Amino acid sequence: MYNPVMTLTTHATVGTLIGYAVGQPFIGFILGFISHLLLDMVPHGDYELGKNVRQTKAQLKRIVTFVSLDAIVAIFFVLWLVNWKDLVPIQAITWAIVGAVLPDLLVGLYDITKTKWLKPFNDLHFYFHDLWVKKRRDIPLRLALGLQLVLIILLQTQL
Repeated sequence: MYNPVMTLTTHATVGTLIGYAVGQPFIGFILGFISHLLLDMVPHGDYELGKNVRQTKAQLKRIVTFVSLDAIVAIFFVLWLVNWKDLVPIQAITWAIVGAVLPDLLVGLYDITKTKWLKPFNDLHFYFHDLWVKKRRDIPLRLALGLQLVLIILLQTQL
C-alpha cells in the first residue's frame, strides 16, 4: 500500500504554476504529469512508511484520512489561489493540476484493484519515487512536510 506524503496540495500547486506558465491545456497536462514524477524523486519522508509494510485496518484508516484531508486542502487552496489571483487560462491550469495529481490517483487505484493494466505505471511511479532514497537516504517526515509548506508558499508568490 502506498503511503503518500508528497502531498497532493504540493503537486496541485506545482500544477497550477505550470498551467499558468504554459497557457495550453494539453501541454499543461503533460508537464504536470512529468512534474509529479520529478517531484517524487525529491526525498519526502515516506520511504520507510511504505517499505514492506502490511497495512492494518487502523493504518489504512489513517492513510485514507490523511489523503482525504490533503485532497480537501488541495481543492480549497487551488480554488482560493485561482480566484484570489484571478488566474487565467483556467483550462490550462485545470489540466495541469489533473496531470500533476493523476499519478497518485493511479497508484491508489492500483492498490485497490491490483489490475495488471496499472502495474507498469505503478512500477514506473515507484522507480522515480524511490530513486534517490534507495541510493542515499530519506529525510524525516516532519521536515519533509515543513519543506513542502515552504515550497507551496514560495510557489504561490510566483503567480
